[in-house]
Amino acid sequence: MAATQTMDYVSLKLLVDEKRNKVIFAEAGKDFVDVLFSFLTFPLGTIARLVEKKSNMEPVTVGCLNKLYQSVRDLDKECLRSDENKGMLLQPTNSSQNYCSSLKLNIDDTEPAKYFLCTKFNGCSYSRLMNISRNKKCGCESVYTRSVSLKHCCKGFVKDGTSYLIMDNLLVISNSVRLNSLGLLQNLGVNGATSVKELIVNVTKDTVLDMLKCSLLSKTTLTDLFLRKQPFLESYKFVPFDLENKYNIQIMVRIFMRKSDGKVLYAQGEQDFADLLLSFLSYPLGGVVRALGGISSIENIDFLYKSIVDFVESNYFVSEEAKNRLLDPHLASLFKNSKQILPIENPVMRYYCFYQRHNYEQSIKYSTGDYFITDEYRSEFGGKYEMLEVESPRGSYEGYVMGPRAYMATDDLVLTPWSPFSALRLIHNLKIPLHDIKDKFVTIGIKECLTIFKASLISTSALTNGLCHLLTEVKEEIVETN
Repeated sequence: MAATQTMDYVSLKLLVDEKRNKVIFAEAGKDFVDVLFSFLTFPLGTIARLVEKKSNMEPVTVGCLNKLYQSVRDLDKECLRSDENKGMLLQPTNSSQNYCSSLKLNIDDTEPAKYFLCTKFNGCSYSRLMNISRNKKCGCESVYTRSVSLKHCCKGFVKDGTSYLIMDNLLVISNSVRLNSLGLLQNLGVNGATSVKELIVNVTKDTVLDMLKCSLLSKTTLTDLFLRKQPFLESYKFVPFDLENKYNIQIMVRIFMRKSDGKVLYAQGEQDFADLLLSFLSYPLGGVVRALGGISSIENIDFLYKSIVDFVESNYFVSEEAKNRLLDPHLASLFKNSKQILPIENPVMRYYCFYQRHNYEQSIKYSTGDYFITDEYRSEFGGKYEMLEVESPRGSYEGYVMGPRAYMATDDLVLTPWSPFSALRLIHNLKIPLHDIKDKFVTIGIKECLTIFKASLISTSALTNGLCHLLTEVKEEIVETN
């Protein structure tokens, strides 16, 4: 007789308005809230990969992310600085993996980063560095062969033993004595107790994946997830991002657009332009929301982020650091780039490497199990420890793609190497006469970078929406011609 496979799940209590067929709110504990908050730590490359998976729902498309992610898959080896760069973008490391790995329903299937120490770790003057590449040459002329694992010590983000209320728009509030439940129900449009009912549901990993899909496309996530069983696609209004350009960032691109309606067909740029677009996949969702001033235009994700901002009582979190990982999630240290463009932190991460040293002769004969790293000091581990940093792959530090070389990106951010043939093929496929095409050189700075980024999350016209304020001259020509 085959063994019955057990399935992990978390129970959730829903309050449903039967007349409106709407979830008013859900009541949940730590396990569910931790999973919900973990969405903010996911790099966009991880999100693009996850939403393409089939769960209880079909795969979904989120703005331009799917096309940009597919571009990385399709880029030839000759275009990328290294194979590692491609893997880093297709499976970007979560900088808060230490907090997410212990979640009961963790849906991030990214392969854990593997780190290696110098073979002569204890006697090497470069021993403060780790590398993600096995057999890479160390500065001491030895090689990185000694594998070391990351030990996960953190247990999620919020404390156990309390309950939380999650609104239909994913705003999370603490279920505390300060909460006026009757007033809350009235504010949410509940007029009488007879119109509502309680519903207990079991949330599995497939349900969590469905919830991620709904949260990116719908303004009523819980209703769509548990009652409609399908995201109700909302048409998000794109609001340009206004920011004073205090950063010395200037990227020259050539825009080709249709004169008849002002729609961008494609942009042509150099290595820095391609690196800018590919870097979008490395940024954590919560870091994007923060960089955009809390308004990413994905409404329910903005409410989820606002929940953490409004949690004045930090004692609901397991630590102040856990709360900060959600408020300001940073880039994983592997993505350190000498030409980082967007204002999302990429601090130098230092790890504690613990090992037991019995005597000098045995020190270079330890098995891999004798070494592990953590991102915080834990006195209970005992033994000797060293502070280590991750050495960024050279290719990543200098950018992702090879240059000097021209690249082109379509309005929905399909990125390819540029050639006259590829440009003509695109124009032919779009059935656009050459006399209806206008080109213009523009210089984009931090404001334009963030505006393109914002548009890419909610639309399939990232360049048209993100650069519209730079293309007014072309529109004026159209008016004069008409």
